[in-house]
Amino acid sequence: MFYSLRSLLLTSIFGFTVPLMVIVSLLMALVGIGWIPWLQPISTNGIDVSMHVLQTFGNGSAVSGGLVIASVSGIVALLFNALNLFVLAKPIR
Repeated sequence: MFYSLRSLLLTSIFGFTVPLMVIVSLLMALVGIGWIPWLQPISTNGIDVSMHVLQTFGNGSAVSGGLVIASVSGIVALLFNALNLFVLAKPIR
C-alpha cells in the first residue's frame, strides 16, 4: 500500500518538475544563443514564440502557462502510474 502511494507521489513530483526544467532550459538556451551576434535574431524569435505559447496556456501570463503545462503533465504522469499499478495488481491467469 505505502509503495503505491510513494510511487504515485514521486511520479507526480517528477511529472511536474521535468516540464518546468525543460521550459526553463529552453529559454536559457535561447538567451545564451542571443549573446552570439549573428544568432541574435534566431534567439529573439525563439523567445517571442516560446513566450507566446506559454501566454496562450496561461491566459496572458507566461509563468501561469508554464505552471499549467507542468500541472497537467504531473496529473497525466500520476494517472499513467495509477493505471500501471492497477494493471500490475491483477493476478495473471
